[in-house]
Amino acid sequence: MAHVKKQVRDGVIGVLSALPEIVSAHPASRLLRSFQRNDFPLAIVSVSETASTSGANGTPGNRQLQRDLQISVTLGIHDETDNAEDELDDLSVIAEKALVRPSALGVGPLLFWKYLGSGAPTGQPTEDGLMLTQTLNYSCSVRTTDTDPTTIL
Repeated sequence: MAHVKKQVRDGVIGVLSALPEIVSAHPASRLLRSFQRNDFPLAIVSVSETASTSGANGTPGNRQLQRDLQISVTLGIHDETDNAEDELDDLSVIAEKALVRPSALGVGPLLFWKYLGSGAPTGQPTEDGLMLTQTLNYSCSVRTTDTDPTTIL
């Protein structure tokens, strides 16, 4: 089984890939390759974590960890549109509605799932022009043992 970060990332990508308004959804490493016009609109998903011992410390191998995950969903459109901010806001509405329930990710249980807000639109050069992006931020927590980062308790 995969690390819990990958499970959550794949769950978010799966939800977003099912939306007809989003042509493609990828992990953040996809930013290292070029995008073509037919890849837009798109979503790039990344997950980071901090971990702490949950409850009694216990001995190594018997500890329960609380992993606090930060999920970033970067929505991207091609620069051809005249009303890019409106288009990004429309995509944000669609993505936010799709991600409102953590059970939709098919991973669980995800504790304290919440939407934290979005960043300002920014631009990023691509091989085929400019990609305009806006990032939606989410957080949640999962519990695992210190010996198995693949199984959510």
